Amino acid sequence: MTKLGGVNNMPGRGGGAVGGRGGQAAQERVNIRDLPEDVQRAHELLTALSSFDGNGFASLIAAAGVKEPVGALGLKRIAALFESLGMPLTARGIARFKADRGLPTGGGLSSAVAARAYVRALDGNEIVIRLDKGDEVALRPSERALLQFLRRMQEQRGADTLRPVKELLGLNNPPLPAAAEGLENEYVGLAGLRAIEHVTTMRSIPLTPEGWRELIRQLSSEQGAK
Repeated sequence: MTKLGGVNNMPGRGGGAVGGRGGQAAQERVNIRDLPEDVQRAHELLTALSSFDGNGFASLIAAAGVKEPVGALGLKRIAALFESLGMPLTARGIARFKADRGLPTGGGLSSAVAARAYVRALDGNEIVIRLDKGDEVALRPSERALLQFLRRMQEQRGADTLRPVKELLGLNNPPLPAAAEGLENEYVGLAGLRAIEHVTTMRSIPLTPEGWRELIRQLSSEQGAK
């Protein structure tokens, strides 16, 4: 059974120990609304996971080096973990995280989809599609078709599916925090999307898994011939 409790969400009251046990309870009394925004969101995330995904809860606190019952210090460590990975648990950071992964907006971190996505993100090997709303609105039909194809790839496959094409085209990831490098994610921005669209269009490559493999075969063959 996951243990996350004792955090009072009502203003003007002392609150209880955040998962406090024994003597710790008297030392760690806290009102969640008195904590920084990212720590509050860490509490929201763990509360959601404790309700419907005990394994995800356990994975997350293990990754952060936190033990049950989770206290205020543990929540801070979880917030710091995501901050170090370039995924800050702030309103702006959560909106960016969801947009990058094509997740539904709104709902904070209380939904099963959002909470599980944060646990999944700790494993890495994700395809991250980073487009601003204005960029997406301005896409040409062929670019939009490629975006939809990459979104399906993002849902069904890992970064290792995208990586060969990016490497063969010389497309790099944006600058990332050192900890995030270890996740081995692959990012696609507007420039990368357009570069891939150009090569698939010029070669009449169908936007299918078979077409993707053919693109890798052609690019690899040409590079080997140089």
